[in-house]
Amino acid sequence: IRWIKTKVIITEDLGLESLSSGTLKGLVSELDALFPDVYPDYLTEPRELAYKAGQLSVVRLLKAKLDNS
Repeated sequence: IRWIKTKVIITEDLGLESLSSGTLKGLVSELDALFPDVYPDYLTEPRELAYKAGQLSVVRLLKAKLDNS
């Protein structure tokens, strides 16, 4: 058995406490607004750039899943 350490994520830290969508499509729309697909500022640190890329990839994946269903 391999134990995996997990970290509790506080939704307030992510800015998600205001999500009010009752549907998956609405949720994806709100996430798309929170994490827009924009070209990053050239001064963005590599670590932050990777973090934002991860946010965006999740939104893109959810949008693709919705489009294919």
